[in-house]
Amino acid sequence: MQFHAERVTVSVACEYYQLLFEAEQDSDDPESPYLILQRQFEIEDSGRCSVETLLREVEELGQPR
Repeated sequence: MQFHAERVTVSVACEYYQLLFEAEQDSDDPESPYLILQRQFEIEDSGRCSVETLLREVEELGQPR
């Protein structure tokens, strides 16, 4: 999947971090492409990140390079 992100949002809650890349700023369209990257540091999990896109279910990935 490739798209141009019009908006990037960073969220932090305690030990949880999230990046949201949206193709359309302030879109209510459920079909608008997006990418979410999440990482938590509260519990040891070997550096795992979760990834969510419009096209896939949430996946758990190894440590990003």
